[in-house]
Amino acid sequence: MLRILLFVVVGLAVLAPAVSKAGEERKPLPESLQKKYDRRAVFMAPYDLNEDKILQTSEINALIAAKFTQADGDGDGKISEEEQQALLGSFAEDNEELYGAATKKNVKKLTNRLHNADDNEDGVITKKEYYNYFGGRYRVMDKNGDGNLTVKEFRTDTERRKKR
Repeated sequence: MLRILLFVVVGLAVLAPAVSKAGEERKPLPESLQKKYDRRAVFMAPYDLNEDKILQTSEINALIAAKFTQADGDGDGKISEEEQQALLGSFAEDNEELYGAATKKNVKKLTNRLHNADDNEDGVITKKEYYNYFGGRYRVMDKNGDGNLTVKEFRTDTERRKKR
């Protein structure tokens, strides 16, 4: 009987901190960081077809395909330097309200991403280069390696840009 009582007391002592932590509220994020996370959730939403706040592999592939098609204005399967400039211009214009003062910084990030996607550095991004680069970015964001991106994983995008 004493062993059982000791077992219960030790068990409660071990579980008590976990239970109290589960009931604790998280500290609110700084407003600027919360806005960043909210913008990423907004970006993700149109591609989250089943609205589960998780991008499955098929949804990620559809996102990449849609973005490529949008950038490939003439439909030739490549994004020329002119199409890249048009993409950057429309990105800046379309996102001014969403990003405000950070728009210029985000245009620079997109410029770097397009530059990094051009693997052979010929100024033209082929469909294969685009899929390899952007598919790789999403695989890196997938911290648990399950092939899906949660809002939390998506919002922790901390890619390193290649230096050329």
